[in-house]
Amino acid sequence: MSFRRFVNLITNDCAQNTYALRRIDMSRFFKNENVSSLLGLDPPPVKDCCLPDVMMNFYPPQREDSGIMEFMRVKNKVVATDQKCGACMYDPEMHAVRTLPRFVKPKNWPISIAMGNNLFVLDRAPNGNSTRNFEALVYDAPRPHRQGDWDWHALPSMPPPPCARNGNEDPTWADSCAAVEGGSHIWISATGGDAANAWTYSFDTQRLVWSKPADWTLPFCGIAEYIPELHKLWFGIASRDHGRVFCASDLAVASFSQEDRRPPVLHTVFDDMAGFSKEWRLVTAHAVHLGSGKFCIARFFDRSRPRSEDTPVHYEVKENCVVFAGVEVVSLEGKLHMVKHNSERYMLVDQELQWVL
Repeated sequence: MSFRRFVNLITNDCAQNTYALRRIDMSRFFKNENVSSLLGLDPPPVKDCCLPDVMMNFYPPQREDSGIMEFMRVKNKVVATDQKCGACMYDPEMHAVRTLPRFVKPKNWPISIAMGNNLFVLDRAPNGNSTRNFEALVYDAPRPHRQGDWDWHALPSMPPPPCARNGNEDPTWADSCAAVEGGSHIWISATGGDAANAWTYSFDTQRLVWSKPADWTLPFCGIAEYIPELHKLWFGIASRDHGRVFCASDLAVASFSQEDRRPPVLHTVFDDMAGFSKEWRLVTAHAVHLGSGKFCIARFFDRSRPRSEDTPVHYEVKENCVVFAGVEVVSLEGKLHMVKHNSERYMLVDQELQWVL
């Protein structure tokens, strides 16, 4: 698999309500050395760096309650949507933007997963009684007398949580998802109210139907990606219960059968958090596969800072930063090992992290 050189970082300028897309060049994060010679060595210290220049700015509709934008990645392109159902696609290689058909319905903090030319998008906080909380951006191939183009397709909504059948109306939150069985199914884990109300649905991308829920959850937060060359495992960031470290799991052994209940378990946990200062609080983390066993691990942190004399007492002043790390996973003598290469820290001045794609 070829090496993916650039990762997209999108931040929000809260004061002006604009979204800035930057591209992080990951090629400089990896050493040109035999990776086996680096096993067991301490990684280089985190280097403080300046953010690269903005490649593209996005402006949402400037109306009350409509200024939020969402960003997703399909192939090497970035899809941007707003709360008025508007959508566009940015191609960083061409540095060009094209419009897309409108969303069927706005999404709240969506979780998305790309498979081939298709992008599946689900509300992270779907209302069990709502419809059209699940859509797919599909590339319709050219036909006679018709060019190929992108279009949104409404999909069957994720069913209400099992706890809703018992009168529990606590909000649902989709925590993680993964494509399994060669992309024929998408597993989505969600919680409702508390950790005791947790389950996983399977969506059949061919028949467009949902399974009955399993009473277990994926051990990840966010998106887990299948890497067949690394022991046929799924890789991502572990769930909060597992410390949100970089990890791998074998989802193929899990079962939805009520008679043969087999939840997935963590196969390997990598201590990629070692060396981080405890004065910084981890907010969120992302793992992006770059190919050839290499990953970009991006972690967002914040910390409180002293107030100045003119700062109101009730106002908490915070500093934000993001740390990008180049991580490589190799298989030696039947076991997986992690090598942590270079890391860079970028201070986010008057900005908030939004997406790493």
